[in-house]
Formats: sequence, structure tokens, C-alpha cells
Amino acid sequence: EAIYMRDDSLRRIEFYESALIPRAEDALSASLSSFSAGKSSAIELLDAQRTLLELQRNVQRSYASALNANAIISRIVGGTTPTESSQ
Repeated sequence: EAIYMRDDSLRRIEFYESALIPRAEDALSASLSSFSAGKSSAIELLDAQRTLLELQRNVQRSYASALNANAIISRIVGGTTPTESSQ
């Protein structure tokens, strides 16, 4: 289960970083240009910012999930976690 959780987290990280976040950054840039030109509202700009922030938060959660899964795997196979080895 931990291996699946780690692999799934890594897959999600790759998807967010290679596809979703760059598209959200492009959308934010377009919204900012459109807002600066007076062609869109502040609400549309804020929505684009919110979307990007949510995706960035999700990728960070995926990193945390992958690290937690690695710690579980390490404990199962008898290794130490990074915090245990530094003490």
C-alpha cells in the first residue's frame, strides 16, 4: 500500500508540474494582461490566481504524501527515516 501511495504521489507531482501548473501560470498571465487592458474583471484575475495557488498547494501535498510513504517503506524494510538517522 505504501509503495502504491508513493508511486501515485510521484505520478501526481509529475502531472501537476508538467501540465497543470504551467497551464495555470499561462492562464494567470493572460488574465493579468486582459485585466491590465481593461478587458476582464478583477474577479477573473483573482480566480486565475486562486486556481494556480490551489494547484501549487496540491503539488506540495503530493510531495508530503510521497515522503510519508517513503518513511513507511523504510520502516517496513528496517531502515531509518531521515530524522532518526540525524539524531
